[in-house]
Amino acid sequence: MAKVKIQGHASGTGVLTVTAPNTSTDRTITLPDATGTLLTTDGSGASLTGISSVGGATGVDFNDYVKARFGTGNDLEMYHDASNSIIKDAGTGSLQLLASKHYIRNADASKDHIIMTDGGAVDIYHNNSRKLITTTTGIDVTGIMTDDRAFFSVSDSDENSGSSGAHHKVEFKNSSIVLDNKSGWDSSNFYWTVPSGQAGMYLIHANVGIGSMTTNQSKARIYINSGDVIQSHFDANNANTEYHAFLHSMTTVQSLSVGDDVWASFFIADGTASSKGDSSNLTIIQLT
Repeated sequence: MAKVKIQGHASGTGVLTVTAPNTSTDRTITLPDATGTLLTTDGSGASLTGISSVGGATGVDFNDYVKARFGTGNDLEMYHDASNSIIKDAGTGSLQLLASKHYIRNADASKDHIIMTDGGAVDIYHNNSRKLITTTTGIDVTGIMTDDRAFFSVSDSDENSGSSGAHHKVEFKNSSIVLDNKSGWDSSNFYWTVPSGQAGMYLIHANVGIGSMTTNQSKARIYINSGDVIQSHFDANNANTEYHAFLHSMTTVQSLSVGDDVWASFFIADGTASSKGDSSNLTIIQLT
């Protein structure tokens, strides 16, 4: 395709019209901008030189889906797709944000989300309140830290009693649950069920206090479903003496499946006894 070359200075507000002859000779158009800087194009629009600034005081506007692209292979793109603002690393290498201090904030810069300091801490915020900060030795957390693993803890029970020669569930008070990041507590039957998606190895610990006791033998057990997995030894203290107490403490590590039930019990060999509420608790922690 032939090109045309025009040189000169336009004046006034008239329109300059150029008609290229049908020849094979290249043509170049060279015109000054408002400040006198020469703008040169080869006629195809692929090459435009002589630009020292863009947009002026009001900036540069791009419509939706119109991309500002950088790199020989258009490796970096910035655009708006009518719903979201996008910075895209579309080529080789990685997207690097280089600064001595990084701030990620909300739209009007009134709230911090993340602050990263060169050679220092990374601060993470929730609703402008710092919750986590990295340190030279690890992390500091403000508030309760939870993860995807299940854990459950309940303390304090009603002083329920039962007949001799049998095990009886410890009836923990529903209001005494102190940790529970997964559902699963049966408040009527006093057992905890492994939630969906939480199968794994668990540490199970139970303290079962025995009070108001008129028997010389008692013990406790941790049950999974209908079978006991660990039990304490019989105590043998002050037979037939009322109101002495004994604490049974048990810990076990077990592989649990979804739907398994975990509960604690106490046993009395003869006479009467009841669980001692202020010393009884059940804690279940998922390890894997």
